[in-house]
Amino acid sequence: MSRSRRSPASPPPGRPPRPPSPRRPSRARRRRPPPAP
Repeated sequence: MSRSRRSPASPPPGRPPRPPSPRRPSRARRRRPPPAP
């Protein structure tokens, strides 16, 4: 427990760090595509 508490931002051992995803505008996130028929 102390290990994860020491570096919570660090990824778990044996797992590659995921790449930083690009931040998308809140507008595109708020807008939803039309329901498919």
